[in-house]
Amino acid sequence: MHLRTKGADDLERDMGGMIEFQYTIVAGEDPLGYDKNAVIRPYIHAGVWLSDQQWVGLTYLEHYPDALRRISYSFENANSGDMHIVASDGWDFTPYYVRSMLPYRATSAPATAKRR
Repeated sequence: MHLRTKGADDLERDMGGMIEFQYTIVAGEDPLGYDKNAVIRPYIHAGVWLSDQQWVGLTYLEHYPDALRRISYSFENANSGDMHIVASDGWDFTPYYVRSMLPYRATSAPATAKRR
């Protein structure tokens, strides 16, 4: 699978039953913000293929944790839409009449994530 976003490529391959992902920035800013992390940056710039578990280990504290797998798998699902929309910080797509009943505030990052 090859997924191209505004400024990045997300590639997926099956290596004997192990799914690996490669993420590279092709133009402009990194839409996922991974390039701002000094630990993740070398993997992106070198075009390294990493397993799903390795990417999760690198991105679990990022604003879009585990996005490579989530995006890739969502587009492989026959019931998935052709476009995915992510709310900006401070916004939520939950209807107002449901939002007040939720015990949490919706976000793309895990509630336990600490910002770097």
